[in-house]
Amino acid sequence: MRCCSMCAAWLVVTFSLASLANSENVRDDPLLPIWRYLDHFSGDVVKTVRLKMKSYLRATQDNIERQFQTFVSRVKAKTSQVQHNLIHNLFTQRIKLAQVAESLKASLRQLYVEKVKTELDSAVPAVEQKLENVIMTLERQLADTVAPQVPAAAPPQVTSPSQETSTQPHDFTVLDELSNTITAMLDDITDKLSLLNAGVNTTRNALVSMDANSGSSGREKDYESICEELADDADQLIMHTEEFRDIMDYYSSIEDNELPRDCSDHHWYHPEARSGVYTIYPTRNAQMPVRVWCDMDECGDGSDGGWTVLLRRQNTSWGLTNFNRSWAEYAGGFGRAGEGEWWLGLRWLHALTYAQPYQVRFLMRDMVRGRFKAEYLTFRVEDEADNFRLVVDGFSGNVSDAFKAKHAGLPFSTPDRDNDNCNTCSCAANNLGGWWYNVCHWTTLTAPFPTAHDHSKRVMKWLSGSWLVLDDVTMKIRPTSYAKAFSSSSGN
Repeated sequence: MRCCSMCAAWLVVTFSLASLANSENVRDDPLLPIWRYLDHFSGDVVKTVRLKMKSYLRATQDNIERQFQTFVSRVKAKTSQVQHNLIHNLFTQRIKLAQVAESLKASLRQLYVEKVKTELDSAVPAVEQKLENVIMTLERQLADTVAPQVPAAAPPQVTSPSQETSTQPHDFTVLDELSNTITAMLDDITDKLSLLNAGVNTTRNALVSMDANSGSSGREKDYESICEELADDADQLIMHTEEFRDIMDYYSSIEDNELPRDCSDHHWYHPEARSGVYTIYPTRNAQMPVRVWCDMDECGDGSDGGWTVLLRRQNTSWGLTNFNRSWAEYAGGFGRAGEGEWWLGLRWLHALTYAQPYQVRFLMRDMVRGRFKAEYLTFRVEDEADNFRLVVDGFSGNVSDAFKAKHAGLPFSTPDRDNDNCNTCSCAANNLGGWWYNVCHWTTLTAPFPTAHDHSKRVMKWLSGSWLVLDDVTMKIRPTSYAKAFSSSSGN
């Protein structure tokens, strides 16, 4: 519609211009501006033409602006797409570079692990060979010193009841110091072995972890230095074992009859000594020392000492000991004398009580009724072939004779070896501790520690009319004739 109007206007203008060109008053000059011809038109025609031209120009401008906006939008879209593609490509390349770097790091770590493994494979056998050589040397040395030695003749002397012969008066203080030195060295050697094993295990675990997590990052450790430290620890261990062998050479030269068999030997020669941890030799073998607690002064004046404590139950800062143990543990003993609770060991009990008559004393405390005491003048434990059968007699005390009445003549039982005469139960398993059970017990001093005064629970008890529920127990032994012999010796 707008085009038709424009065409009509131009036709009018053209027609008018043509009419003016034919008149005499107008020069036929093609360079004459058209606006000069418009001056001859009427104002309406000029106004119409100008409006039409202005409208056309505005429409043209709007069209150009729309096309420009469309162009700008397309350019922005293309630019945004190019930018997105560029960022995506950069991110992809960065990921690929990180993967390549991690793969390279993993390869280098794997090469390092292989190198460390090679170092360990070459170092560990050398350490093991050194230890094996030392152990073989020690075994040969021990085998040479185990042979029995003939004691030298000695003049008559006053003897301890547990001593068969004697030379000069015994000073067991030197032996104790020597035994303490050996014990300390053994503990040090054991600690160093533990540290050595821990170091080897730590290194091996770290290597396994590095194999399993070769792609993970973290702080790397210099395992070559660890290998060197392990070798140094092994050298120190070898040095300590050689020192230990030298001391054992001297220690094995001591005559068997000069060794204290039990705490009464220590008390006999040193009645002023205080209660504490001492070394005894139940088998009179210098290679088999045992650390025990010696009660040297029950009465306070040194006249009733020399007791070897075989069982101690108490709740102290050391904590409670688990007495639910195997046959092997009850046979060899467990716990540390002087540290809370312990059990001496049935094999040592047999070695002591089989050599001469022994008595046993029980000191107990009920949680409500106070302290009680029981004593038997005969106490013996048979050998392991007879399952450490109990022989007990000669009761005295302020409780019932429950220990002999129920348990005399019975073999020892543990959760893994049932000798309790009960066909339908396991007394040791039920009471969580080894004892001389007899379907099942009137005394049980290895049961769990009580937490309340409850007679129905399986805890430490002694039947005396009603059950005594015990929270403190000491069981100790001494040669039966010791008190009389010590009194006679002191009187002289």
